[in-house]
Amino acid sequence: MTADIRKILSILSSKRSRIIILLLAAAVCGGYLYRDFRLDLTTKIEKLPDVVIHDVKLDRVINNRRWRLKSPRVETKDNVLYGDKLDVIINENDGTESRVYAKKGIFSRDNGNLKLENAKGTMFSGDKTYDMTTGIAEYNEKTDVWNFSEKLNLTDHETTLTGETGSFNSVSGDCQVKGGGKISW
Repeated sequence: MTADIRKILSILSSKRSRIIILLLAAAVCGGYLYRDFRLDLTTKIEKLPDVVIHDVKLDRVINNRRWRLKSPRVETKDNVLYGDKLDVIINENDGTESRVYAKKGIFSRDNGNLKLENAKGTMFSGDKTYDMTTGIAEYNEKTDVWNFSEKLNLTDHETTLTGETGSFNSVSGDCQVKGGGKISW
């Protein structure tokens, strides 16, 4: 058995064997380099979030209303907050409170605008109360208007307004459905 090992070692120690081993190693390295050079460089690499925060509570005054945003997980990218399971509470100066829940939400720190996906909640305007469900709810801080898209359903429990898109003016309390809708009472 030791004779076999000596024979193998003598074969490996020859100049010819060394060249073969070097060529095999070069071929393996060349194969890896070839594979790396063939990578698809057109694939865009998604930017990682700046910060990921858990159990977030954000408190801010927007248009003389106190806004509280809660989320179990928020990512920040370029001064924009991306939240999961967002709970938005808006306190009016007259003491009324509006609540909106959403599976996902985007809040811009720069302009105060908010976008909620799969939103449902209760909104108050003066003595009126509206229950709302919609696919997308977007709040524009400058105009103080909520815009709704992807199946809007607004009700004050006496009248129900449904449609594909619509809006709610937080100052006047006006509700509009655009592009046709259905009202039932």
